[in-house]
Amino acid sequence: MKTRKILTILVLASAVILCWGEVSKAAGWWEQTKLLASDGATSDNFGRTVSVSGDYAIVAAYLDDDKGSGSGSAYIFKRDGTSWSQQAKLLASDGDANDEFGVSVSVSGDYAIVGADYDDDNGSDSGSAYIFGTCSSADLTGDLNDDCKVNYEDLKYMADNWLAQP
Repeated sequence: MKTRKILTILVLASAVILCWGEVSKAAGWWEQTKLLASDGATSDNFGRTVSVSGDYAIVAAYLDDDKGSGSGSAYIFKRDGTSWSQQAKLLASDGDANDEFGVSVSVSGDYAIVGADYDDDNGSDSGSAYIFGTCSSADLTGDLNDDCKVNYEDLKYMADNWLAQP
């Protein structure tokens, strides 16, 4: 089988991964999978912006409403062989209604960048971009709050949960 090159195609409310290669002696493009958000909802606009790099794909839902109407989100998918699975849902740490987090996305290696063109940190609709990185399971030893760091916040998280016990 020839080396496969990956391309994303925009499809309303989903993303499709197509591959180039040989299948049963016929060369061409074929659909490898269709990606869907695990919590997708009407009018999220999942699939409006997409990017693929190596084994990672990022798919935005820039009108998702987890942090207010039109606040937006992005999803990271990882490939294992010919299977793709959702790894994370990304949200802006300071997300707010109408930010449109995910209006632009890109992924390269272990980093993803997500644009929010209507974020208001530097004035009305000034916009911003958020960079996300991965951390390996080896990095997570002692990381209790899933921030990819082992620090005081993990101790605080442990204490808060212990004190919350009946």
